[in-house]
Amino acid sequence: MEYRKKNRNQILVDFFRMLFPSLVIFTVFMVMIFAYLVPSLEKNHLKSKEDQCRHLVEIVITYLTSERIRSLRFGIETKDYFWILEKKGVVIMHPFRRDIENINPEEVTGPDGQVLMKLMVRMSDIANSNPDGGAVSYIWNRRDEITKLGNKVAYVKKFQPWGWIIGTGVYIDEAENEIKSWKRKFISAAILLSLFSAAVSMALSVRAGSSRRKEEDARKLLLESEKNLRMREELFRNIFEKSPHGIVITDVQTGRIINANRAFSEITGFTIENLLKDISYPEIHPLTEEEKDKFTEEIKSRGVAENLSSYLLTEKRTKRDIIYSAILINYLDRESILRMIVDITDEKLLEEKLRHSQKMDVIGRLAGGIAHDFNNMLGIIIGSAELLSLKIEPGLNSSKYITRILETGEKASALIKKLMLFSRKSGAVFRIFDIHETITNVTEILEHTIDKKISIEIDLSAENSTINGDPDLIENALLNMALNSRDAMPDGGRISFKTENRILDEYFVKDKPFTITPGNYIEIEISDTGYGIPHENFDKIFEPFFTTKPSGKGTGLGLAAVYGTVKEHNGTIALYSEPGTGSVFKIYLPCRTDENYQVKQNDSPLFRGSENILIIDDDINIIANLRDILSELGYGVHSAAGGIDGITIFRENYNLIDLVIVDMIMPDISGIETIIFLKDIKPDIKIIVSSGFNNEETNGRISNLGISGFIQKPFRMDELSRLIHSLLRT
Repeated sequence: MEYRKKNRNQILVDFFRMLFPSLVIFTVFMVMIFAYLVPSLEKNHLKSKEDQCRHLVEIVITYLTSERIRSLRFGIETKDYFWILEKKGVVIMHPFRRDIENINPEEVTGPDGQVLMKLMVRMSDIANSNPDGGAVSYIWNRRDEITKLGNKVAYVKKFQPWGWIIGTGVYIDEAENEIKSWKRKFISAAILLSLFSAAVSMALSVRAGSSRRKEEDARKLLLESEKNLRMREELFRNIFEKSPHGIVITDVQTGRIINANRAFSEITGFTIENLLKDISYPEIHPLTEEEKDKFTEEIKSRGVAENLSSYLLTEKRTKRDIIYSAILINYLDRESILRMIVDITDEKLLEEKLRHSQKMDVIGRLAGGIAHDFNNMLGIIIGSAELLSLKIEPGLNSSKYITRILETGEKASALIKKLMLFSRKSGAVFRIFDIHETITNVTEILEHTIDKKISIEIDLSAENSTINGDPDLIENALLNMALNSRDAMPDGGRISFKTENRILDEYFVKDKPFTITPGNYIEIEISDTGYGIPHENFDKIFEPFFTTKPSGKGTGLGLAAVYGTVKEHNGTIALYSEPGTGSVFKIYLPCRTDENYQVKQNDSPLFRGSENILIIDDDINIIANLRDILSELGYGVHSAAGGIDGITIFRENYNLIDLVIVDMIMPDISGIETIIFLKDIKPDIKIIVSSGFNNEETNGRISNLGISGFIQKPFRMDELSRLIHSLLRT
């Protein structure tokens, strides 16, 4: 209600405010009419009448010889007339004062009460003195009512041929009446104009009120819009400045960078000032023609391009893998493109690392399965050769073949051990040792075995060189790498060994091929001056059986074994190489400070016995070979082809059986299930697990089953005899 009252008052104020100019205009209009226009009109009107009279006189002169001049009339009411004087002032013709025609004017009293001659003389003087005639004012009788008088203005002119004076005139009051009529018309027009102005003012005031309401609503809407705009600008600024992802705005036409946030600067390595001043966006985000066409097509058709994969070039010209989306916007009155950029370099490295690890794990499982089967076969070969060596007398010519079989079996076993190392299924014996001693041993071996054109350099700078590991495996790994370097330098060169202590941080360890923890490490650098390794082979060189050497020159297991050894020792390995400049391998192994050295077991003679042993295996050749070995050692032997058969035999003879040798992998039931059944029948039965896999892996599954011992295939007779002897004598 208050608002409506206020609005009505405002409308009235607006009305009077807008009416005031109309009143001013009306007043000025009236003043101009009566002060300037009306007098001017009166003067001009009288002048017009004089001109009319003159014109008519000239016309009438042509009618002087005709009586028709007496009846000639003109004017608005057709009542105006002409008269004629002779040169002495005598009235020759007057339309309605015939009483003064041809009479001496000195004898006639004029309408003004004076002698008519005075008026006639005035007219005669004006006509005679001016060839064009002139005007004269006087008092004369009304044409319709002679008894009444009126002011009149007349025009007189001399007719030269006869000397007559022709005159005509109009009554001033009649001209004034015409002027009054014009005044009334002007006043009416002014009133109508004022009314129209007032109506327009009222309409404009109402419209102004409506406009004011709309303006108020628009102002409120504008304030709200400005508030929302400020909120959106603040939101955009916060997102732009604080986003963890890169945001960059570029000009569509020139490709120049208009704005960029801190995250984009960190991704590229350029300062924001350099980005805005010196850098063109295509310089740091090059696209192929195909990528350009795809991007342009999406931007033009949809105004947006989403989730495109690409890369950026940093200030150091390194590549950063990205996923980006772009949208067409108007920024600072310029057609621009806003790009949101996600740096996926680290994620891609982790993904590649995971994919490589998964691939290596698959290959490792495959290698482990092959190695297991090879170990079974080698077990039969080596066992049979050892049995055969016991059947013939030493010194015979045939004994050399047995020796050759055993040596070849040992070499094959070493080859399988490399595969097992790669698949982490070997039996590494860890102890604390000084790796500098191992490196020194390796260099001494190399100096006596490789070509003299290759020099060996050594720089053992690490102060802490003690690690926990298997020195034999480490030595084998270093030899493999050195031999690869030798093969890369057929014309000679240099192999260098160098050590330093390093503290590896989280940033360093996160993109390495193995999962390692930050801490103190020893860096073992093995470099050469060979022909280098092509970049496309970096991801393949550690795979089993991958080799670039000619057929028959390499097994492809050397670096695979190195890979397995490093992984087994919780380390990592890095490769740096350029074709034609050589290669650098860096092995990082954790340093240790404790000195719990383990003594390696020495070989011993065969131990014999007379107890009863049950063999459970699914391979009949292994059963046969193992039965012969145990029989040779003096033991009583029972055998079973598989777990189910073994459980049945043990249930029937458990009081006679002193020890059971069980294979882990069997088709009907596994070794673990078999052991559980055996323990249910006789809990204190001594059991040896025999497997092509190592004790470390097997222990993870059978540690709680009460196993007495473990032996890895292939094994030698003395190793088996020693284990059985130690178990049965305790």
